[in-house]
Amino acid sequence: MQKLEQYITRIREHDAALWSDDEVVQAEISQRLGWMTLPEQAPELYPLLDSLTEMASRRDISNVILIGMGGSSLAAYVFAQTYHDQVSRPLRILDTMCPEDIMALARSLDFERTLFIISSKSGTTLETVVLEELLWDLSGLVIEDESQRATHFIAITDPDTPLAQRALQRGYTLITSPFDVGGRFSAFSVYGLVPSALIGIDVRMLVDEAREAQHQCETAHPDNPAIRLATELWLFYQQNNDKLPLPDIALSPWLEQLIAESLGKQGKGFIPFIRPLTCCCCGSIIPCPDSTRSIDKSALAQFGGLQQCCQKNSKPPAVSSVARAMVVWEWTTALLGVLMGVNPFDQPNVVAAKESILRVLVDPHSDQIEEDIREMLPPYADLLSTIESGDYVSILAYVSDQEFEQLKEDFVPHLASKLNCPLCLEQGPRYLHSVRQLHEGGPNTGVFIAIDNRTVDSPNMILPHVDYTLRELFDAQRVGDVISLRERGRRVTMVNISEILTMQRATKSESI
Repeated sequence: MQKLEQYITRIREHDAALWSDDEVVQAEISQRLGWMTLPEQAPELYPLLDSLTEMASRRDISNVILIGMGGSSLAAYVFAQTYHDQVSRPLRILDTMCPEDIMALARSLDFERTLFIISSKSGTTLETVVLEELLWDLSGLVIEDESQRATHFIAITDPDTPLAQRALQRGYTLITSPFDVGGRFSAFSVYGLVPSALIGIDVRMLVDEAREAQHQCETAHPDNPAIRLATELWLFYQQNNDKLPLPDIALSPWLEQLIAESLGKQGKGFIPFIRPLTCCCCGSIIPCPDSTRSIDKSALAQFGGLQQCCQKNSKPPAVSSVARAMVVWEWTTALLGVLMGVNPFDQPNVVAAKESILRVLVDPHSDQIEEDIREMLPPYADLLSTIESGDYVSILAYVSDQEFEQLKEDFVPHLASKLNCPLCLEQGPRYLHSVRQLHEGGPNTGVFIAIDNRTVDSPNMILPHVDYTLRELFDAQRVGDVISLRERGRRVTMVNISEILTMQRATKSESI
């Protein structure tokens, strides 16, 4: 405990040597520690946030579409879901490449009453750029005047990025983000607060709660909530309990990314999985609070990081303040990085997946690449037979929102009843910017099933300014990720959703 108090002091002093002995890495880390001052600096944003709120009301905006991947959109999602009773206009997170979903959204929009937020720290995120260009062109069919059309677009990005340059050229509202804050630590920057203000959430309440938590977490004292939480998690990790079951609440997708992407590297990491269907009695899963200890003594449960015993179908532990919980988890993650000997501010294995996806995308024979890789992969049943104690299964679903819900409500519980290990259900390409780092950089205990929804006449869309279609991009992301996982020595296969549902029906028939 005393050592953790010393770490808190050094983190507060921006001592990058805590996480690495390499001077180059230390210099990189020092450019990612601005998250610690975000809650204190946030009030400086109030004039901007107030003007945006007033603008949205004055123009009778009915929809806000946030185009962003991972840390560029997850905090806003948490706030919108948690404080839905405050929302004056809906927030839609657009982080899919599925043609069916994008076509349905485009048909439903009233472009003259819609605001588009283009959110990307680097300004080069592939999915974000593609969707920006597509919606810019589609909105032009309704709003022909470019200067008027630009008033419906807001760009949030670092200074001088390609997105910033495009925003200035077209006349978007440009909001620059702090350069020294990584995406998954940016909840209380413009990435989380601008979308929240635009839909009517009381951002001052969020900031006040975050500032209070910040003061608690930067204090070197045993009652520091981050020290309590890090201590609890570290004890479990040392006992080989590295599977972290998260409740099905709004906070969990944000927390899943923070934990997986920050700590899943060098063969280490916690494996978070939302809406657990496997009990801690299976082993290597952090015990549920009502199976080993009371809720009020569990820092994990208090800050929304642990599902109660799934065998009892208990309600998830209540989180009194998501803003407070987010700050506590950020400091906890920084502490765990020190304890585990990893740099929580980088994502080295994400680059390999991006490169693999781009190789597939630009190859004129991408269909043949997919056929070839399918022949190299094990059959679905054979892959499942490799599962051992301590493993987990991750379903990587490149499907529509409707199909994803079908998998979530029907297939995943069915598969869980057959297996004695944790299951993660992830939707592509969203997870590429969330838990993907863990898949390659974390422990080699994952079994990956990539599910596609391709048919002979799959819906498709032509994309502006590129020589590939939306379907080709969607498929390339799946195939490229599978290739990257296989090259990394991970157990992986691909299967179509129709095959999955057919096998499931056959299994049910046999049990009748």
